[in-house]
Amino acid sequence: MSKMANTSHFERSQHAERSWNSLRYSLVVSCCWCMALMISATTVAREPSSVSILFSADDDIFPKSWLRPRIAAGAEPLEADRHPAAERLLASALAKYPAEVLSENLRAVYVLRQLRFSGIRASGTNSRTRIYLSLGPKTRPYSEPWVERVFHSEFSSILLRNFDQQFPRSQWLAVNPSDFEYGSSGVDAVKNRQIGQLFEDQFLQDAFLGRYSQSSLENDLNAYAGHLLAGDHRLWQAAREYEGVARKLDLTVQFLSQIHPQFSKSYLRQLAGTVATAHPVEDPTPATRKEDLATKLREVVLQQARDWNRGDIDAYMQAYWQSPQLTFSSGGSTTRGWEETRQRYHRNYPNAQTMGKLTFSDLEVQPLTSGAALMLGTWHLQREQPVGGNFTLVWKQIDGTWQIVHDHTSVLEPSGVESND
Repeated sequence: MSKMANTSHFERSQHAERSWNSLRYSLVVSCCWCMALMISATTVAREPSSVSILFSADDDIFPKSWLRPRIAAGAEPLEADRHPAAERLLASALAKYPAEVLSENLRAVYVLRQLRFSGIRASGTNSRTRIYLSLGPKTRPYSEPWVERVFHSEFSSILLRNFDQQFPRSQWLAVNPSDFEYGSSGVDAVKNRQIGQLFEDQFLQDAFLGRYSQSSLENDLNAYAGHLLAGDHRLWQAAREYEGVARKLDLTVQFLSQIHPQFSKSYLRQLAGTVATAHPVEDPTPATRKEDLATKLREVVLQQARDWNRGDIDAYMQAYWQSPQLTFSSGGSTTRGWEETRQRYHRNYPNAQTMGKLTFSDLEVQPLTSGAALMLGTWHLQREQPVGGNFTLVWKQIDGTWQIVHDHTSVLEPSGVESND
C-alpha cells in the first residue's frame, strides 16, 4: 500500500487469483523494449513480456479475504478518458524491467480512480501477482511521477516477498540509528498521518527518505526502489550528501542486481538522466507557476461547488486534508479533524433546502512556499434565506495532491458587516 505506502501484514494475507471473465476492460501491453535500449546501450536484448493493465473496479479484482469487514477493500473506476494516459505511463514504467522479471512476478496492474481498505484511502497496494494503483479524482489527480514511484514501490514489495533470501537485511538494519525501531504498519502510519516530508534533512540524516519510510523495513526499501526506478535525481543527490542514504542506495542496487543482472548501478543511474532529458521543457517563470497553481486550485473549489449543488457533501469534503489535524473555523469556534468537519456540514445542511445553490467568486491565490498556498474568496448560498461571506483557505501539497489544511469561513450579514455568530 502506498502513500508512498505498502502494508506488509495486509499484502501477506492469503489470496487466490480471481476469475478474469468479469473484467470490463483489459489491455495487454507489450512493453516498449526499444525505450529501454535507449536508456542504456548495455541493456541486454530481450523477448517482450506482457502485463495486463486493467480498469475494472469490481469487488472480484481483490482477494476474497480483502472483502471481509476488517479490510473492506473497495475501489472506484477510473474515467474512460484517462485510460490512454495511464496505459502510456505504465508501459514506460514496465519497460524498465527485464521480461522474465515481469513474467515471473507480475500478472496485472489495476488502475483505479480511488482505492480504499482498512479504513484509509491509498494510492497503491499489491497482492501476490497484482498491483492496484489509484490516480485520484480528475480534479485532484496524483502527478505522473508520483504514480510511477508508487508502481515501482508496490512491485518492490512483491519482489521482496519473492526474493527475501537475497535481501541484505542485517546490513540494511545496521545503517539505521542504533536505537531506532520501525513502526507497526503502513496502514497505521497513514491513519496517524506519518507520511510525506520527502527528502528533508531530519530524515535523510538517519538514512530515511521520508517519514513514511519509518513505518516498516519493507516501506523503507520501497521508498528507495520507487525513487530509484522512477529515475528521481533527488535520490542520487541525497546519496552524495548523506552517507547512510548512499549505503542504503547501494544495498537496494545489490538486491535488485541479484534478481537480474540488468539492474546494475550504471543502468539505474542512467534512468535518472533519461527522465531528466526525455521531455525537456523550458523552466516556467515564477509568474507562470503562480498562474498554473491558481488555475489548479480554482478548479478544485469550483468542483466543490458542483458536488455541493448535487447534494453530495462527502464528495465536497474530498478537497480537505483527511486528517485529525484539519482545522475549520467559523462562527467563533474551530472544528478539528476531517471526520468532525464532515459531520458538522451534515448537521448544518441536512437537506437540499438548507444546502441551496453554492457559488464561489473573487478567488485569489497566493503561493506561500513551493508546497503551500493561500486562497481568498467569497461564497454565496442561494436559497429561501440567502447567505454568504468570505473565506480563507490554507493549502498544502500532500502526497502529490493539493489539499485544504485550514478553512476559515465567515458569514456576512445583509448589511455587509461580518458576523461571528
